[in-house]
Amino acid sequence: MDKVALSLSYSGLEEVTIAYPSYFPHRLLSDIRLQLAEDFPNLRVNLVVRSRDDIRAGMESGEFQFGFVNAQNLKAIHSMDSTLIGGIEFIPFVSKDSPLTKCAPDDTLNQLKLSRQFVLRSFVEEGIEAKMITSARYEEVDQLAMAIKLVQQGAGWAWLPKVLTESDYVTDGLVPLEIAELKEGWKFQIVLLSPHTKPITQIKTSILAVVSKYAETFTKLHK
Repeated sequence: MDKVALSLSYSGLEEVTIAYPSYFPHRLLSDIRLQLAEDFPNLRVNLVVRSRDDIRAGMESGEFQFGFVNAQNLKAIHSMDSTLIGGIEFIPFVSKDSPLTKCAPDDTLNQLKLSRQFVLRSFVEEGIEAKMITSARYEEVDQLAMAIKLVQQGAGWAWLPKVLTESDYVTDGLVPLEIAELKEGWKFQIVLLSPHTKPITQIKTSILAVVSKYAETFTKLHK
């Protein structure tokens, strides 16, 4: 056992819970879990989806040791360490068989406004629905996986994380749309919350290393 893992075991920290919003990249979460398994083989890691308010409350109560949250309109938690890890960009996706794929970029936005849209409930809970609701015909969906499935089956369209394009498996049947009025997608900065304690800081170092590597890989894919 290396020195870091050994010191962690002596600290008595045997379990951590990482909370995150429904739209957080699953590939990044799995990479984090694999890295923690390598760095801290005896550490139990729970991964849970929660709203931003629930994550904040859980961090303050000690229920969660780490929380990934949208930084927009986030009230500071002075007892917590906050690290800006980067942004998540959302772009419109439709089914590969959708008539919207044949729209000219300068007409896409008008057509999206007339089409059924699936909106992740997290956007509503975080108070950013004004940015994310484009169509009057919108329906809320709790889980990212369900939103993806509905779009794949041609039931409507949705703003989904651009990072989905890194996976042929996840995006099978999905097509991102180009909107003339939007040079890039909607971006939200993500903050990692954690307590100011040495054992947590050691784990956080591993998490941030994975985040940095993930961001570099995604950037190279889309250059």
